[in-house]
Amino acid sequence: MVSNLFSIRFDDSNRPPVEVVMSGRNAPVREYFAGPENALLGHLITTHSTSPGTDHPILMFGPSGVGKTHLLRGLVYQYQAFQPDARVRLQNGSDFGREFSQAHEDGSLSDIRQQLRSLDCLALDGMHLLAEKPRAQLELLYLLDTLKDRRARVLLTSRLSPNELPFSPALKSRLSGGLTVPIQVPGHATRSAFVRRFANELGIELHDDVVDRLSEVTPASIPELRGVLLQLNQSHVDEHRLIDVDLVSRVIVQRAGTNIPGAREIIKKVARYFGLTVAELTGPSRRQTTVLARDTAIFLTRHLRKDSFERIGAYFGGRDHSTVMHAFQKISNKRHDSLVNAAIVELVQRLGMQHCNI
Repeated sequence: MVSNLFSIRFDDSNRPPVEVVMSGRNAPVREYFAGPENALLGHLITTHSTSPGTDHPILMFGPSGVGKTHLLRGLVYQYQAFQPDARVRLQNGSDFGREFSQAHEDGSLSDIRQQLRSLDCLALDGMHLLAEKPRAQLELLYLLDTLKDRRARVLLTSRLSPNELPFSPALKSRLSGGLTVPIQVPGHATRSAFVRRFANELGIELHDDVVDRLSEVTPASIPELRGVLLQLNQSHVDEHRLIDVDLVSRVIVQRAGTNIPGAREIIKKVARYFGLTVAELTGPSRRQTTVLARDTAIFLTRHLRKDSFERIGAYFGGRDHSTVMHAFQKISNKRHDSLVNAAIVELVQRLGMQHCNI
């Protein structure tokens, strides 16, 4: 049984107004769930989130879907609950870059600089979105120095670590000089523990195979996992149906809200993209290109279809669970590689799943 599960509660019902310069981000922020993989987050919340900027800046980084934006908003609201008179701004990286570009064009640069440099708390969501905005990067460098001198709080998120960000050495140094907090995808054991915890809270009885299936196929976000459980329970009540592995698979597909491509279709499109035949991709070849194509197809099959590793292995010539899991993890770890990422983006579009968050 996994220990050290914890949740971070945020009460934004009576929070003071905060300047939010972000589009489409108005969902309520109530709780963030985490396990032992993210124990450092608990330390961050209890020690650093409400105090002045002693660790400057705080950068939380991790893959898409781990709740970075949700956590950032919660930290901002928590900070302002303790500092109600603070001047706070919450903004995403794209808007930050766009704002400075517009200011250069209309001559309002000094006004923007003055506004930002007078803040008590700056929260930027998505540092990686500044990758191709050198002017905004330079402005951010000077802004970080000013806010550090004023002991202002700076909270940042990114999909990439400071060393992986395509920024200048000076800006990388500033980011690395603060507190960097990696946010990990919850592991299987943690997800299983949360499934059991939520099921117990909802009064749902689940067999071990259902818990295992839910832990494998549900989205990375723990709140989404809870949402799947709620929908399973509703189907159980409405249809008088036992909650089993088949019902889990059906609910996952329903929540995707689209026609999920079949495994065969994924394999064919990946093979065509890499200039291979289906037989070559699913066969025993260890050629570098073939292995990359096979691993990519496994990665997409897992993400898009939510199939178990055992079932995916059957699609790929009867490969075992551990081999498939290793292939999936290899591609997950290579997402920062521009060629690998470009292949995934293109293939997702060819499969008609471009709206999916991969």
